[in-house]
Amino acid sequence: ILDGHVAANTDAARGIHEELQQEDSEVPSRILCGTSEGGNDISSASPRQCRSFDGDSNGNGACNPSDSKNSESLWRQFVHVFASEWQNYSPCAVNALRVVEVTGIAALTGLLFYTTGKDSSVLGLAQKTSLLFSGAPLWTFERMHMSLVADSYWIEDASKQLSKDQFKAIPLWLGRLSAVNLSEFFWPFIYVTVCHTMAGIAGDLSQLMKNGLLLALNNACYVSLGSMLGSVAPSLQYALIFSTIAGQTSLIAAGFFTDLPPVIEYFRYASPVFWCYKGILKGSYRWSDTFDCLRGSSDVGANQCFIENDLGIDQTKKRGIEVATFNNEQSEEIHVECLALVTIFWVLQLIILFRLWNGCTCISRHASQQ
Repeated sequence: ILDGHVAANTDAARGIHEELQQEDSEVPSRILCGTSEGGNDISSASPRQCRSFDGDSNGNGACNPSDSKNSESLWRQFVHVFASEWQNYSPCAVNALRVVEVTGIAALTGLLFYTTGKDSSVLGLAQKTSLLFSGAPLWTFERMHMSLVADSYWIEDASKQLSKDQFKAIPLWLGRLSAVNLSEFFWPFIYVTVCHTMAGIAGDLSQLMKNGLLLALNNACYVSLGSMLGSVAPSLQYALIFSTIAGQTSLIAAGFFTDLPPVIEYFRYASPVFWCYKGILKGSYRWSDTFDCLRGSSDVGANQCFIENDLGIDQTKKRGIEVATFNNEQSEEIHVECLALVTIFWVLQLIILFRLWNGCTCISRHASQQ
């Protein structure tokens, strides 16, 4: 189902791109690859630098983001771009198949762990930690490749619109950003509600919302990573290779599986999944939580132990995740984790904006060479 869904979305993105290409075919265009009419050899330019320069026979019409001919306000441009991008992207993200996909995976995962909420032993604690971890990788690669393919076509069309001075860069970028993330943001909340409820670990509404928010921010970071790679890579094939390397590296660098060498230990702070999983654990476990044990603490009972005494929780602390620390309510706060995810998201989005501006400058530079 997932492979068919990605293939369908890829075909849809390619179809939108071809339609826009067909609409632009009526405008005189020169491809700035190889030898230009003036004899300037620009064959050394990368494929992404070889854009169509739309203008008259004298080479007029190069883009200038600071001198737009469009008289509409930035807000009206944003509204127009958002409506267009929502119409193009939302069918690929909000549809009946996506509902079946998300709820189906959530229900299947919840059924696999259906006894977790009822098991108060150390085994039940380990199962709950495994269930919480399973959500993070799922919302790491779930939509990254889709956004990569879609934005590899979008960046070309957006550069054309800039070159013809139809819109400014900021509304184009914000319109795309808003449409894509609005289409993707609420799905992790549905996953958490279905999965954690069926597994019996939902807790209260606040805990559900915290876990859903962290997964949604993690998903937004990896969607942005895919969009960034699709925008800056020289070709779609390279972008797909880079996305696999970046995604797998971010999982390994998170340090969940083993202790990291000191040389690469600080790479975890650039990994969205590290902050996501850390926040989910902190939001799901309280310092006062206990599990069944043979020799317990006098504070909670003869056969009850605080979960920070569990070997698995102790290992997470050694790997940089302070959770369920005795008599420390700060170990339950997720503000730092949310802030880190938001920061990573905006850094990736600003790279996309810079790429959009740089593409417009590239067209102007090649037009000057002609």
